[in-house]
Amino acid sequence: MSFTETTTKSWFSRLKSGLAGLLIGPILVIGMIWLLSWNEGRSVQTYRAGGRCRYRRFDRKRHRGPGQ
Repeated sequence: MSFTETTTKSWFSRLKSGLAGLLIGPILVIGMIWLLSWNEGRSVQTYRAGGRCRYRRFDRKRHRGPGQ
């Protein structure tokens, strides 16, 4: 024999969770835009500094593969 349990959720609790999503969503979007602009700003600074960073660049002109 199997049993089925039915639960209900009030309209107020669904409205509350929907409003919470409306508040959290824009905050996340603003945070993502800020982080993206910060990261791009750091990239521009590195480029203007002549590419001085902790990683070496790969120079295609100086690299010769086998048989070249």
